[in-house]
Amino acid sequence: MNIRVRNYHLDGYGHVNNARYLEFLEEARWAFLRNTVYCPKSTA
Repeated sequence: MNIRVRNYHLDGYGHVNNARYLEFLEEARWAFLRNTVYCPKSTA
């Protein structure tokens, strides 16, 4: 999975803010669930 780092993820020095890593992990978790276990179309 590729995650695009946006300008608002960066601090004044151009480093990714530490708190953003949790958001990246959350995105990866949802992508994993969508592609393996959780499928909202099948529950509707």
